[in-house]
Amino acid sequence: MKRTLALALIATCSSLSFASINLHVNGLEGGLYNTVHVNYNGNNRDFTAGPQSGHLGAGPDFRMFCVDLDHTVSPGSDYPVNPTQINGFGNAGLSLAAKLYNSFAGGISTSDEGAGLQLAIWEAVVDNAVVDFANGNFKDNGTSGAIMMKANFFLANVGTNDHAYWLDAVHVENRNQSMIGPVPEPASMSVLALGVAGLLRRRNKKA
Repeated sequence: MKRTLALALIATCSSLSFASINLHVNGLEGGLYNTVHVNYNGNNRDFTAGPQSGHLGAGPDFRMFCVDLDHTVSPGSDYPVNPTQINGFGNAGLSLAAKLYNSFAGGISTSDEGAGLQLAIWEAVVDNAVVDFANGNFKDNGTSGAIMMKANFFLANVGTNDHAYWLDAVHVENRNQSMIGPVPEPASMSVLALGVAGLLRRRNKKA
């Protein structure tokens, strides 16, 4: 019975929002990031843009992108996140970010591509899927033409698959970033399912 319950939880947890689980951030992926110059909410800012790697709980490493320009993170950081499936979540910006992730994240091989995809994801999230680097709350402010060309290419050629996860950070002292990443691998799903099972057991004891 316990085995059946655990397997059922693993099978269904991709459709749920989970209790918090630790995200470990390895840092930016070498050779795949660059500096971008933008105007964010009326302020000129320089950001390091590109994919990062990390893992949930004891799961395997995966590639992820920042969806949170208001917080920072350091390589080697561990902090709790609430993973939420973006598909059907009802947020147009995150849905477009997930489509961008699924369309292009696996094929990133240069710093211009990495920074360009990060720019496209930030534009999607900040301006809620209204993609225009000349207007809105997220605008270009002198980023290199090669990076902007990649960002615009990604936005113009995005697919339709928005099955990805929003790793919503539990913010502590303004330092933890929310990320977008793939549907968790089985090892991570097992940890998440066990967490759900533990919550159910505690609730049943109270009842």
